[in-house]
Amino acid sequence: MSNEDQSIEVLQNKYVVNLNQMLGQGSFASVYKGHMFDNKNELIAIKIIDKKKFQNKKNRKNFIYDYINREKVNQQQLSSPNVVKMIDVIEDDDNCCFILEFCEGGNLQKKLEKGLLPQEEALQIFKQVVNGYKELRDKNIIHRDLKPENILFSKKIAKIGDFGFSKFLDDLDQTILQSGVGTPYYAAPEIRTGHFSSKADIWSLGLIFYQMIYGSLPVEILKQVNYKEQKIDVIKCPENKRVPGDIIDLLKKMLVVNPDKRMFWDELFAENLLQLIIPQNNESLDQISEQKAIIMKQTLQNENKVETIYQYFIYILDILQFIRQIIKDIQQLHGAVMFSREQQLSFLIITIKYMVNELKFYQGILKGQSLFSIQILPSDFELFKKSDKYYTTLQNYKNNYENLEQFYNQTKEKFDKFLISEQKNGNQNKFNNIIEVLKQDDNDQKFCQTYNEIQSQILIHILSHYKNKPITQEEKSKLLKMLIRLLYCFQPLLLSHHKFDPFKIEEKLLTSSSCLEKEFNDLYKKLFNK
Repeated sequence: MSNEDQSIEVLQNKYVVNLNQMLGQGSFASVYKGHMFDNKNELIAIKIIDKKKFQNKKNRKNFIYDYINREKVNQQQLSSPNVVKMIDVIEDDDNCCFILEFCEGGNLQKKLEKGLLPQEEALQIFKQVVNGYKELRDKNIIHRDLKPENILFSKKIAKIGDFGFSKFLDDLDQTILQSGVGTPYYAAPEIRTGHFSSKADIWSLGLIFYQMIYGSLPVEILKQVNYKEQKIDVIKCPENKRVPGDIIDLLKKMLVVNPDKRMFWDELFAENLLQLIIPQNNESLDQISEQKAIIMKQTLQNENKVETIYQYFIYILDILQFIRQIIKDIQQLHGAVMFSREQQLSFLIITIKYMVNELKFYQGILKGQSLFSIQILPSDFELFKKSDKYYTTLQNYKNNYENLEQFYNQTKEKFDKFLISEQKNGNQNKFNNIIEVLKQDDNDQKFCQTYNEIQSQILIHILSHYKNKPITQEEKSKLLKMLIRLLYCFQPLLLSHHKFDPFKIEEKLLTSSSCLEKEFNDLYKKLFNK
């Protein structure tokens, strides 16, 4: 509804848009400054997508839905401090309004237009964008339009924005046919072919990093339109500017024309970006005052400690996401392998209870309890608690806990009804162990023993179907992948001690059936000594 001042618009009595204060404009949308209806000091950005601008598009209705839904779904599930937060979505027949976090610091393009960035600042921005992309990676999202205009700043923190061209993929690293989108200057060479993976975003980020370091884009590669005849596969960096070898090496790994030879995201995440930060103005550490050197060293150490703790909590959530996917896979397998009602409910209830207990335990850790149980020093935890990553992590765990607890309560009702029917049939003692462990909030040895017994029943059932039933090669491959995932989760007490990486497991599962069979046999022998 419009206000008396035609430049002011109120949305659902919750948000106020100032149409005179445009923050940016694109092909399909304009972004305006605004504020919360009940608090003028709480600033927001409102992205208004004009659906009429899609009229020239083929299949207009589908295009509008896809464009809006991509941005809405993908951005709403992201909570990283280095990703622009989506607060709300309001839609009618003519417009769709995204209510977004306000970034008062503008975008990276504006910074670059003012002149060359100091290397230290460029590295900090790069590090923060990489950190933001970690969550995109966790959620299987490709951005597809990384460019300086889409990197925004709030309180000097870099944030990835504009998810209109983002895409959800089950397998981020698999090269598949997709629509070619993205800003041409920053789009990867393979975008032109339509066959690309998440590595396309590594190219785009590499160009942004190069531009921050050198002040311009690498013309020798970009000027060549036909990448199939490209003679230069690896970028050449100018020699007339003092740039550390580590930065040059990283750029050369990111800016490889052939995507098969380009570095993976996991390799980029493993880079110790803090070590690349060096003093400016041709100073070396021994030329800086001792006090400044000590402060710099301490700052880097503290940031490393915060990042290590943050990544540990992300790792735990990755494991739980891996287990949640197993639950979905087991439910989908039911039609093929015909689990009994007992097997289904027992597996579901014990697995969900395990995850609920884990989330409850780690919420306690986040409140400062039992820090030594995961080898975190109280002093390091205090550093983490003062960082912006702490509140994001705490909220993330809280939301996950609430959602899983609700799922557990619904499943428990079904399980209790099943128990009543079993008791009528004289099977009341059969479920004593599981009934007992469901009462506790700790994933101790007793709980994990029951958990493993139920996992074993599922494993044996699937294995029997795999060995004894006439099934296709595709079905065999699917069952092997399920068996391998189950084996990796077979000893839950080891999960929180970095005994496996969910992403690396999924990469292994992309191999051939013969490799899958070997992986399963090796794991099975290791766990059961058979």
